[in-house]
Amino acid sequence: MKRNELLNRISKLAKDTNSEWRFLREGSNHSIWTFNEVKIAIPRHVKINEITALGILKECTRLSEAKGDKDDKN
Repeated sequence: MKRNELLNRISKLAKDTNSEWRFLREGSNHSIWTFNEVKIAIPRHVKINEITALGILKECTRLSEAKGDKDDKN
């Protein structure tokens, strides 16, 4: 999966679930982003391994669902 496609999919997920998706900093080999205040490392490669990309998407989906559960309790 291309890096831009991964970032766009996470951005859309954040928008659809009313989650926070922000750039934090550049590391030596990764860009560090936050998804609902949890740090997510995105490799700085044009093409990201499909398994890695799906794992990152799965983690962001889990975090967005956890945020939804928290909002429901309030």
